[in-house]
Amino acid sequence: METNELDVLVPERSGIRVGDDFIEVGPLRYEQVPPIARLVKQITATLDLRPYVKAGETESDAIDLDDIAWGPLMLDLMAEHGESLAELIALAVDRPVDVIGKLPVDRFVELGTKVFKENWRFFTLRVLPTLLAALPEALPSVPSTTSSDSSSTDTDSET
Repeated sequence: METNELDVLVPERSGIRVGDDFIEVGPLRYEQVPPIARLVKQITATLDLRPYVKAGETESDAIDLDDIAWGPLMLDLMAEHGESLAELIALAVDRPVDVIGKLPVDRFVELGTKVFKENWRFFTLRVLPTLLAALPEALPSVPSTTSSDSSSTDTDSET
């Protein structure tokens, strides 16, 4: 799947209309990440996405968002983690939990799917690579313990 670079940097905003209210879904702000990350850890501790991947799409370890059967996944998440899922969605869209909890089920599923999809690509294509790139700088350097390691390093630095 081809992704527009601009869409990765600043995901397009979307949302759903419920009556006169428009609930907007966009990229998360940093202040939203810690409580949402805690909820995601709680929800995904026992989650296995394989049963929700559409038939014939399990050839590789990479799962594309379009390969996931969102309806069955959301139904199971609601059954197993309903309150946490509502809290997560409420945090992501800056609405009170009771507003999200009172949505009709189809609108709840639609909103939850949008929240996940809107932020998945942003995190996996923009945030995660940035964190991984910063990791070597954040870790203390470990001195070489063998003479063969230091000699190969010296050889590499001369080329």
